[in-house]
Amino acid sequence: MNNLEISLKQAFSVGEVSTLDAILDHREKRRSFQIKLGQTYPGCVIISYKCNIPGPIKNNAVITQIFNVGHTRILTTLQTVSWHMVYHKTINLPTGLDGFYVVKEAHMKEVKSAMVQLEETDTLGRLFDIDVLTYENNALHSQSRTALGFSPRKCLICDHEAKACGRSRKHSVSELHDTIIKYLIKERGAESID
Repeated sequence: MNNLEISLKQAFSVGEVSTLDAILDHREKRRSFQIKLGQTYPGCVIISYKCNIPGPIKNNAVITQIFNVGHTRILTTLQTVSWHMVYHKTINLPTGLDGFYVVKEAHMKEVKSAMVQLEETDTLGRLFDIDVLTYENNALHSQSRTALGFSPRKCLICDHEAKACGRSRKHSVSELHDTIIKYLIKERGAESID
């Protein structure tokens, strides 16, 4: 293991430990904010982005670095497709980082398709969790991957469905962190990750 891998591995043990209650509270606040965005921007498409980070530490320098890569890639995708973003906000809490993007004059299925392509083709894409939502009839509606013909999200380590591996705890948090480190090294190379 080289020095880069050692420093990255240590980064997953550095930071505030999030309790299950704090993580669940963060999830509820994210949902409430999504609803607020839907009410504020009727007819628009909401992109809600976070990172898939296993373990009790949900925010630190390495996780922020991963989040920022995804954030940049989402903005690049929006610009490439020429969707007009009318709102953006990043929320940075010990329980994780969230990015919210509101686009108008875009179809939900097209936006979801572009975001799934990003998750599937980007080097770090398996670490990105990008939901695409609309707010209609006083409720949030999400577009699923499978409804568009994409396969369910795959596990970080194996080719099985991520939800199944997560429920069964097939892989340890340490194994998942080691895989994330390999993705980061592949993405940036040994010279450019601190």
